[in-house]
Amino acid sequence: MAFQGELGNINLGSVFQNLSQNRLTGTLRLRNGKLVRHIYFRDGQINMFSEGEDSRTPLAGLLVRLGVVEEDEMAKAMKKKRGRASLSQVLSKMGLAKETEIQQAIRTFVLEEIYDLFTWEEGAFEFDEGTAATGVFDTEIVAADLSIDVNEAILEAARRVDEWERINRHLGSKKDIYILRKEREEDARASGDPMVEKVLGYLDGRRTVEAVIRDSELGSYNVCRVLAELIAQRHLRQLSMAELQKEAKSATKEGRYDDADALLDRALEIEHGNVEARRLSAEVKEKLNNREGAAQQYKLAASLLVEAGDAAKAADCLREAVRLQPQDLTARERLYHLLKEVSRGKQARQVALEAAGFCIKMGVHDRAAKLLEDAVESLGADEETEKMLVEVYVAQGRMEKAIAIYKQRAETAIEKGDYPTAVRTYEEVLKLNPADEEARQKISEINSGALERRRRRRKYMFRGVALTIIVVVAIAWQVMETMGRRALGELVPKVEQEILAGNYAGARDILLTFGSGRFGWTRAGRHTKSILRVMQMMRAYENYRQGEEYLKGGRTDLAVQKFREVCSMGCPADFQEKVEKKLSDIEKER
Repeated sequence: MAFQGELGNINLGSVFQNLSQNRLTGTLRLRNGKLVRHIYFRDGQINMFSEGEDSRTPLAGLLVRLGVVEEDEMAKAMKKKRGRASLSQVLSKMGLAKETEIQQAIRTFVLEEIYDLFTWEEGAFEFDEGTAATGVFDTEIVAADLSIDVNEAILEAARRVDEWERINRHLGSKKDIYILRKEREEDARASGDPMVEKVLGYLDGRRTVEAVIRDSELGSYNVCRVLAELIAQRHLRQLSMAELQKEAKSATKEGRYDDADALLDRALEIEHGNVEARRLSAEVKEKLNNREGAAQQYKLAASLLVEAGDAAKAADCLREAVRLQPQDLTARERLYHLLKEVSRGKQARQVALEAAGFCIKMGVHDRAAKLLEDAVESLGADEETEKMLVEVYVAQGRMEKAIAIYKQRAETAIEKGDYPTAVRTYEEVLKLNPADEEARQKISEINSGALERRRRRRKYMFRGVALTIIVVVAIAWQVMETMGRRALGELVPKVEQEILAGNYAGARDILLTFGSGRFGWTRAGRHTKSILRVMQMMRAYENYRQGEEYLKGGRTDLAVQKFREVCSMGCPADFQEKVEKKLSDIEKER
């Protein structure tokens, strides 16, 4: 009988009732992601439970937890367990537990596991009629020969589902770590509930809720119920982000990578943008051989570092991601662009070549071409990059592009005088296009020496032209200098006449006109500027002398006017200071 479906369409209770009402015998397989559970029904009653092949019933922990066997007695029994003898047989033979007690313990275990299945919100089920497959169910389960009423299980599961709603209101993620508040320890233990004491014994500041459930063997429901009550009463607190990171580092050093991984996952749920936690998480996942998860953490850390403006560290993270997942072309391309950004050109080129190589192997030639073209444009052309780019163009059928690269390389070789390389490069052109007459002609010219002769003629011609230009310029300069000196000589008498006549402004205008004219750039033109400065100083000293005479003659106003004219002429600093002091003294005397 084929019976299968999705738990989103039919609830687990209905599945159980269907099997019970039809008194079916067979294995019900439930799957939720990676979780797989098996339940064996016999005549519509629950008979066995398993998490899959090679799963074992935690009988020892169950019997100790339920108080059937003391812990030290169980240790002795475990030592005596040999060969194929089951723990049930050993305990019965030693008189430590009755068969009914063992059966009841296993029944409790099976029911606890089945109750948890009713909390699944999604999953698939499939029922296979007939005898159970060999190796799926533990011998302890088989020996217990259970017969659990389905309705009993459904009713208790329903009650617990309601209870789980209350628990989940107080309890967060099972990846959280809770510790007892020291000031509330006495109140927390006041109930005297042995289950509370057992749970508190595992709250060591290192175990997540998942780890407490796993290590205590108390069952998910019992542990979560106790924790929810303690949280509601404010007896517990969660570890902070800093404490989670500290504990994760400690767990990593001690080699407890599973614990460290769970701690860091929870820390990153709390603080998504913590780069340090992400990098540590990547290291831990790599230790656990989860290369994909580690690479993902490095990529996320790189994105965060880019947002923070630290492209160099982001590039280092992406390099680690590429190391872990060499086939990740997107990560390689991001690494290439980041290395360009931080001016690591040599490394960027190497990454581009490696990424393009992977693209070629995967047949993604468009992507390879785009990457290599960017490398040539941004980092400059080199032989290896262009060689690979030609390979890509040929694979794409873009022969013109490939030939253009070869011809450019050949021309560069000719300019350097490397004719053997140029010939080999043009021969590559002919392999791609045997009808290329330009390449054939170039090879012929190189081999005959015609190209070298033409190159020499051009070189000598260029040298001759350059020398001619230099000579012409030198002659023209010398002519202009001679003409400038002659013109200045003709100008000097006119300037002298104006100075003798006391017309300093006229003399100055004559010199300024000459200095700004066509001879201004010559040495003669530059001499006029020196002459103007000397004239200005002479006029300043003349004004100063007149000011002194006016001052002696008691004509103070005229003296002040002359001294102020001197200050406006831009004289040397010491002379300027002398005149300004003279003006200051006059003002004081007034």
